[in-house]
Amino acid sequence: MPAWALAGYSGASLPNTAIYKNDFSDANFLKKAMWELSGKSTIAYTIWGFDGHSFSSSIMVFGSPKIFDTMADAMVTWQSNSENPHPIRAVLVSPFQGEGLYLIYADGIYYGDQPIQMEHQSFNANPNNDQEFTKMLPEMLDRLKARNLSG
Repeated sequence: MPAWALAGYSGASLPNTAIYKNDFSDANFLKKAMWELSGKSTIAYTIWGFDGHSFSSSIMVFGSPKIFDTMADAMVTWQSNSENPHPIRAVLVSPFQGEGLYLIYADGIYYGDQPIQMEHQSFNANPNNDQEFTKMLPEMLDRLKARNLSG
């Protein structure tokens, strides 16, 4: 079993390792690429795609902060080109073994070099479980976008 395939593995049936497309629209290609680009990291991150209303997609990968921009690209492609495509407005990441939730992409701008720490009150690591956070996120993204446009 390749190490990259074990990101998010819970001990049930072994994960599928087949790669059908060599781009980020293939979940296994995405997972393998993030693992390789991170220097074969063993730190798991959940990448969350936000469509402007809810967190439509998530995937767990082995990664590192040095590839946050690439992780954002991967989620934008994966969420936009999946079997059930959704628009994507923002990408957030959270380290599985640690604390925190970080905005790394919003409205076409990458924040991987200086990720924005986010706070949510979910009972677990899933920000979508905090309805108030999910409801206020579009407004926060609008303010960020306006600030970026005003220079």
